[in-house]
Amino acid sequence: MQRALDYDSELDPEVALRVGTEIALSAMNAVGVDAAVIYHVQPVTLADLESTPIPAVAAAKLYPGKFGGVVTPSPDLITDIDEMLSQVRTRFGLLAIRMTPSWPKDGPNLIPRVREGGFDGWFRAAQQHNVPICLMMAGHLPEVGKIAARFPDLTLIVDHLGMYPPPSVRVDEKMLSALPELIALAQFPNIAVKFTGVAALSLERYPFTDLWPRLHKVIAAFGPDRLMWGSDYTRTATLHNYSEALNFLRYSGEVSDTDKEKMFSTTIRRLLGWHRRTA
Repeated sequence: MQRALDYDSELDPEVALRVGTEIALSAMNAVGVDAAVIYHVQPVTLADLESTPIPAVAAAKLYPGKFGGVVTPSPDLITDIDEMLSQVRTRFGLLAIRMTPSWPKDGPNLIPRVREGGFDGWFRAAQQHNVPICLMMAGHLPEVGKIAARFPDLTLIVDHLGMYPPPSVRVDEKMLSALPELIALAQFPNIAVKFTGVAALSLERYPFTDLWPRLHKVIAAFGPDRLMWGSDYTRTATLHNYSEALNFLRYSGEVSDTDKEKMFSTTIRRLLGWHRRTA
């Protein structure tokens, strides 16, 4: 999964969107990525989806089968989440939504609202309309288990191995200390994990071999059927390049070819209901 590119504000929005889409497609072709999920960072409302050129929606229309989209509904502006979630897949072709209650790390966050059940209406609507939710809950992973238990038919996908992602935080030897809390969530069958931006957690250069002793614990706990690779290369570009983010797993002998196929493609398509185009 990768964020939408930052577009030149001097261009017409629709032209900028097409340019950004072509750049992303060229990068994918260069490293051998067949399809990608685009995440739109700015929170949106139903009205935004109806009236604003959003890459997460438009790229999939420009290149059906090459791109899928994820957006974050605005927790401040949306008054009828059920109405929005009833349409995100059927009307706008989006694959999932993302919620970021614990972001930013050092700023005000929405964890108290989560704990008080203030988002239960969102989880209920997502479960009813079969909309997976990607959750940024770094620092508060036990709350994810509580949500999973209350909504057992809702697909929850933990962002970034459950951690705050570099370069927004400094990488050190304690970076993966939160893994036990993540692994504890494997008991809930409706929880999956994004293997996103993993290379950024390394203290070494490519091929980031220092990561594997701890990554194996995550793979053993969740299995490749609940893990999905993503580059997040527009965030990690200052740390490593796109091909390194891909190839540290693609060419590693630490994971079987069968498991790599699941982590690169099969799992995300199954969990997000993103079916391959046959024509």
